[in-house]
Amino acid sequence: MASNPEMKKPHGEGVASGKSSTFSGADNRKHTTNQGQATTDPIDLIEDACIEATTSAPPRHLILSKPDRWLRFSSTGKPKDKNCALKVIDKGDCYVFIIKDHRTGVTKTGSTRTGKRALMTPEEKAAAQRQRQAYQQVQAERSARKHRMLSAAARRIWSRCLKPEAWTTPFPYVVKKGIQPMNVRRYISHKRDVLVLPMVCPMQGIMSLYLIYPDGFKRPLKGSQANGLCMAIGRSLSDAKVIWLVEGWATGVSLHKLRPCYG
Repeated sequence: MASNPEMKKPHGEGVASGKSSTFSGADNRKHTTNQGQATTDPIDLIEDACIEATTSAPPRHLILSKPDRWLRFSSTGKPKDKNCALKVIDKGDCYVFIIKDHRTGVTKTGSTRTGKRALMTPEEKAAAQRQRQAYQQVQAERSARKHRMLSAAARRIWSRCLKPEAWTTPFPYVVKKGIQPMNVRRYISHKRDVLVLPMVCPMQGIMSLYLIYPDGFKRPLKGSQANGLCMAIGRSLSDAKVIWLVEGWATGVSLHKLRPCYG
């Protein structure tokens, strides 16, 4: 949401001093429920607090979608400029929120509690929970679909890489470490020459790739899964009597050569 002076609304309580402020929703706008009871919309209160602190706010459908987690958003209107953050904590009868603008250093904390009245009716609370669960389900499905596509791409890249016996020149990183190229392959094109390590899930096979450049720079395949994966050197994990856990591939190859009887 872009900055707009007309979107700034006065608040009755919690005026800031310095770079830290608090917010209370006692005098904010209200709407009428189906039962005719006046209540305060927590999304409106949090959105107003974000605008007051950062001149912007995240999309309304995202404000309550990530409880107890930081939600990054932009105050400049640029999608990639995630310089602001919002955390919403569900306390049962109200929401506590923290807003940070890393560009200006402003921090705002507050609550959507409005006096002693209940924040939401049970129907509103259930509707908000359903909305949050639906959003989380959509995000989980998107993440799973993305990981499946990237895993398939990783397996295709791995199948096209050169095995060590097909290399015409040694790889600089392997020469520098003084080790053998075990369980790795090499991707060579007119633009790059990288060492490719397979990152596997014991139940699903190759899920991602880890790349090592000639100068020693390392990174996983962009966008692919990184957590919960490993690489086996020597025997398969199911056949090994002793399993050594190490941080890097070069360390694993060195230990494997020092303890060949352990596989």
